[in-house]
Amino acid sequence: MIEIHDLCKSYGETPLFSQLSLTLHDGHIIALVGRNGIGKTTLLKAITQPKAIDGGSIFIDGVDIKDVRLASLRSQIGMVQQ
Repeated sequence: MIEIHDLCKSYGETPLFSQLSLTLHDGHIIALVGRNGIGKTTLLKAITQPKAIDGGSIFIDGVDIKDVRLASLRSQIGMVQQ
């Protein structure tokens, strides 16, 4: 399970999202859809690059991703892009 709590990301003074929280359950297929620039890729990057976010936390199976080695984290995640 991936839990996202109060995720924040801005580009300059323009907030992309603020206090975004959601839970992604094991075994589900998730599709992120929307117009360009809405933050789909940024949300995915936040999961694989924890230093890319401005605030908030992301947990995978109860473990904060900031406490996991990046190589280990990235080896556990698969993405299919358009």
